[in-house]
Amino acid sequence: MLVAMLGGFGLRRVQRSRYPSQIPLWTEQGFDLIFVGVTAINLHELDSISALRRSVDHPSRTAPVVVMSSYTPRSLIERAREAGATFVLSKPLQARTVFDRILWLAKTPREFVDMDAYFGPDRRMRDDGPPLGEADRRAGDPLDHAAAIR
Repeated sequence: MLVAMLGGFGLRRVQRSRYPSQIPLWTEQGFDLIFVGVTAINLHELDSISALRRSVDHPSRTAPVVVMSSYTPRSLIERAREAGATFVLSKPLQARTVFDRILWLAKTPREFVDMDAYFGPDRRMRDDGPPLGEADRRAGDPLDHAAAIR
C-alpha cells in the first residue's frame, strides 16, 4: 500500500524490502527517504536505524527515516527518536499525512547531531518563541544582554 501511495505522489524509484534490518547493508546506493515498519513484536527494527546512523560511510546515513506502526505508545516514539528516526507515523496511514510529512521533510531539512551516544536529526523541532510575558533574549547582541544582567 505504501509503495502505491508513494508512486501516486510521483516518486519514481521505490525500493521495497521485507527486511528493514538489512538497511545498513544497502551501501551501493543512497536513499532520499526511508520508511521502516515496526510492530510490537519486532522492535529490533529500531536497531537497524541506529546501525544506519552509526555507519559513517553509508550514503543514506543522513536520509530521513520515518517509522510506521500501529503500536505507538510514548515509549516506542522515544525509542524511535533515540535510534535516529525523523518521524513516527501511526497506522493506518493516510495519504494526506504521508504526503504532508514528505513535503515537510523536503522544505525543512533538519540539522544532524553527532555525539558519542547519538547520531541523528536534531530533536528540537519547535520554535515557540519566548515564554508569555518575556522578551526574546536572543534578539540583538548577546553581549548587551550580559551587560544588562550585571
